[in-house]
Amino acid sequence: GQQKQIEVKAISENRNAKSFIITRNEISKSKTYSNYYVYCVTEINSDKPKILRIKNPDFNNDNDFLIEPLTYKITFE
Repeated sequence: GQQKQIEVKAISENRNAKSFIITRNEISKSKTYSNYYVYCVTEINSDKPKILRIKNPDFNNDNDFLIEPLTYKITFE
């Protein structure tokens, strides 16, 4: 079978919105691999957690996703 690249994320839910943290490297890999998935695990404290599978996400160009920078690297001499 075809090999998959899978990133697993625990989801934080607030009303209808779901969110997770993703690194720059993970976004880069989502662009590199043609069979890249993000598995979002919800209801992790229940007896029946749920998995939302996102295949080949285009986080930068898909209106379903809002990307917010959370940290910045400051470099100085």
